[in-house]
Amino acid sequence: GLASLGGCGQKPDTGSRPPASLGHHHEPPHGGTVVVLGQEEYHLELVHHADEGRLQVFILDGHMDNFVRLKIPSFDLVVRTAGAERTLKLEAVTTKSTGEKVGDTALFEARVDWLKGLTHFEAELPQLSIRGREYRAVSFPFPQGNAQPDDSAHRH
Repeated sequence: GLASLGGCGQKPDTGSRPPASLGHHHEPPHGGTVVVLGQEEYHLELVHHADEGRLQVFILDGHMDNFVRLKIPSFDLVVRTAGAERTLKLEAVTTKSTGEKVGDTALFEARVDWLKGLTHFEAELPQLSIRGREYRAVSFPFPQGNAQPDDSAHRH
């Protein structure tokens, strides 16, 4: 697994994922919607549990190989559907199994009733800072995301 990283010049983040998952790929680890930030510096993976009204957002590196922990307690996502605009506050999630906690986590979540049964919407990430990089006004349709169709076959 680690040998496959050599061609990308990327060092594994040993605290983020089990070694078996370090292979080079561009598939979202949870089968969610991919949102590319910048020139693939980072990715968001949105996992929507429509039956529960819950949206999870995982922060991932440029290859979607490693989780990227952020030091923030929350960030916003603007959701537009049927002429309505609402702001979701995605809160940092504590995960005992990985040692993640508020101020050091790659998982953010919102749970609201109006997300129940919602399957399509337009979204915008107003602002998010990851390791000194600022991303602003990132718009995308859900569940399509903003990744190009050939991103999964992307080679370095």
